[in-house]
Amino acid sequence: MVILKQILLLGILAISVCGQGYGNLVYAEYLHHSENDEPSSWTRPLGYLWTGDVGYEFKLRGSSLIQLGFGFEESYNPKYGVYEFDPDLGARVQYNLEQSLPLYLRMFWSSKGMTGYGLGPIYSPVKQTFVLDYSRLSYHKEVVYTHALGISGIARLSKRISKKMYGLLSLEVRYHKGVWFQGGGQDLSNYSWDNSQFRLSLGLGWKSGQRSGRY
Repeated sequence: MVILKQILLLGILAISVCGQGYGNLVYAEYLHHSENDEPSSWTRPLGYLWTGDVGYEFKLRGSSLIQLGFGFEESYNPKYGVYEFDPDLGARVQYNLEQSLPLYLRMFWSSKGMTGYGLGPIYSPVKQTFVLDYSRLSYHKEVVYTHALGISGIARLSKRISKKMYGLLSLEVRYHKGVWFQGGGQDLSNYSWDNSQFRLSLGLGWKSGQRSGRY
């Protein structure tokens, strides 16, 4: 137990001295989404989403850092909205809710401020909820869980605000592909899921510890 406490203390000390963190508000456009290609898809074409992420960067050597971050994404997409009331069927509601928690690890190169670029793998657990609801006749709900792997590349500009604070502007491209699926007793052997995104983010970054010079 003493050794574990010492390791945790050294880890916290390393973060406080050698790291920098950030938080972003992100606007993303889907360049491609597999749900848009499905003739039987229950959704309108998936177009965009607002999301956010946070992360931390650990100094390695020279201008190299390790960037570790995560975010939350949610898209709600009605296909037809609420139909006019029908005396036999009632109102019809049809939609898809897609939620994910992307986790990414990137090599990041930064030689001045927090400006730099990076590349690395990304993992996302994804939950898709499909609902078809006739208010007087039936209610049908399907949930599909997806584990997706992909790659993420980013270029970031920074502007110093104070001694340790920076304003950030980032451009990022991501690609995900589902590699494992699970549903409520459904046959998902022919199911596929993938998407690519273009992401524009504004955020704040901060440096920990006492740093000066180019880092």
